[in-house]
Amino acid sequence: MPRYLTLFRVVFALILAMTSICQQAAADQKSVGVSYSRTLSTVSENTVRLGDLFTNTGGKSDTVVDQAPPPGGEAIYDVHRLASIARAHGLVWQAQSWSERVVVKRQGQVVGPDEIRAAIIAALENKGISGKWELELTTRHPRLVVPVDQPAAARVVHFDFRRRSGRFVATVASDAGRSHASRITVSGRIHKVIDVPTLNRRIKAGDIIRRHDIHWVTMRRSQVNRNVIVDGDQLIGMTPKRFVPAGRKVRMGDIRHPRLIKKGAIVTMVLSTPKMVLTSKGRALEHGARGETIKVMNLKSKTVIEAEITGPNSVRINAEMSPSVISTARR
Repeated sequence: MPRYLTLFRVVFALILAMTSICQQAAADQKSVGVSYSRTLSTVSENTVRLGDLFTNTGGKSDTVVDQAPPPGGEAIYDVHRLASIARAHGLVWQAQSWSERVVVKRQGQVVGPDEIRAAIIAALENKGISGKWELELTTRHPRLVVPVDQPAAARVVHFDFRRRSGRFVATVASDAGRSHASRITVSGRIHKVIDVPTLNRRIKAGDIIRRHDIHWVTMRRSQVNRNVIVDGDQLIGMTPKRFVPAGRKVRMGDIRHPRLIKKGAIVTMVLSTPKMVLTSKGRALEHGARGETIKVMNLKSKTVIEAEITGPNSVRINAEMSPSVISTARR
């Protein structure tokens, strides 16, 4: 066999051996090293572990490498931090690109506006605030985020309250342990409220308001002036002067007594003194309700007088008026 053929065979065998060794080394490196980093990890505790950042970490997965972000927050590990962590813990890792990163998000549960309002109400009650009042939060959408293994509750740790204006500033914290407690500053105001009678349906002018037509609505005291009716008995037996929407506060000028006498109606005029009672017929020259004074014309004498309405189609003449204004009088 020529010498060059023998040399060729030896070189070829060496190449095959080296290729096999390299392939085995690569396989061994892949089995014990790190092939790639994670893109997104979610943690529930307050630490970040090696397995949260990398895959294929072997027995080092639970090794703590950093503090976790606060509940509900996130931390970003760029390529430089990843390389430093991998090197510090003896991992074989190579970035796929310079933009490679891992986002670690911390789980949390939300303590929302309802729980925060309850904590502030408790603080106000501890201040001795009594009566009926409404809480207004001027801080929009207040919330706390606490660890998932802690109670979703809130408490007021500092409270500044001004009684005259009703304004307050409160520092509200979660009920989590000291190392996890989050805080938020909440401002607001309390408003005194009262119950106001309103109409529960559309009632036309001339219809009588009954007790079952009344619906009570809670309103801020500052929105109820002296002209607004706050006594339900003041509505019963009255009639609207005009359309009053259901559920809206009713003002004194919106209602009146129902008309007992219509203009042009024939009415009975009564003149009463300690010694006699005289009656006669007249014609009403005006509309009127109970207690109002209208003009009435005596049908026989054509005399026009003023009389007070006492009932349906019945008026009373002032006792000081001369009996001569009523013709055809009788005892």
